Amino acid sequence: MNAGHPPNPPRRTALYRLYDANGLLLYVGIAYDPGARFYQHSREKPWWPEVARKTVTWLGDRETAERAEVTAVRGEAPKYNRSGVERPEPAPVIADDGVQDVPATIARPLLTRLIEQTREDDLVSALTVRGRRRVYLVTPDFYERAVKALDAEA
Repeated sequence: MNAGHPPNPPRRTALYRLYDANGLLLYVGIAYDPGARFYQHSREKPWWPEVARKTVTWLGDRETAERAEVTAVRGEAPKYNRSGVERPEPAPVIADDGVQDVPATIARPLLTRLIEQTREDDLVSALTVRGRRRVYLVTPDFYERAVKALDAEA
């Protein structure tokens, strides 16, 4: 602190929450200027298009906001916050029909292994989003048989 100058007053800080269209909490953060932070997220975060609703709560200072953020992240487990929350990764599950359902949230790091399983073990995998199958991984032989079967039906 400089002699003769008063200390800087506490600066109010926003605690914000971002939700998807279904009300799922996507992210919790803090910022002095939430509008600027939202713009930054929109340019940097691949999940930004999922944001449908924002809430902002103003707190008296950064320290208070940081504590509130940690409490919110730990207690509310937002989908995309990386720090402060330990979440078990959802595991692939082999369904009754023999297809391995893989949540898309873990598919990227697993993709090489999934391709190897498909090729070597002839295991069909389905990548899922919110529990619904969106993409299947199959061997070329499986695909060719399926196309021939469809052609035979036509």
